[in-house]
Amino acid sequence: MNTLRILATLAWVSSSLACSASTSKGSSSASATSTPIETASATPDSAVNLQIALTKIDAGELDETEVRSAFVKVQNALNDCYVKVLETTADAKGRMFLSLLYVEGERKSAASSYSGPGAAEVMRCGSEAANALSLVVDSKIARVSVTLHVALGEQ
Repeated sequence: MNTLRILATLAWVSSSLACSASTSKGSSSASATSTPIETASATPDSAVNLQIALTKIDAGELDETEVRSAFVKVQNALNDCYVKVLETTADAKGRMFLSLLYVEGERKSAASSYSGPGAAEVMRCGSEAANALSLVVDSKIARVSVTLHVALGEQ
């Protein structure tokens, strides 16, 4: 069984990221590739410019627009957390991935992945964002893996 990953980033990354999304049921599997998405903007009253950017979504059989909307709801909290990390670890930059796994409509896991400076703090921010993401997944779909690509810092 292939696993779908949703990677989320809030700033446009000039280089393309490779990602795959797949959903499988029984012995058959379907595969879909995602397309890069535009940078989501901060709310007008935001005191801090966004330091993160959603660059790509692998949504499997889910509607990419719904996944993007769910991310937009948590992006400011993720950004605020990341900005606090930058206060102590100024070189915490790079890419982070947020991954969610659903089995028969029920969320089984939510995680983040980042391996640069300040990894523990950045991954805590990512895990909080991943756990806050709210998606509706059809229980008829055996397995859905969603990955968001997120660019951190100036890209």
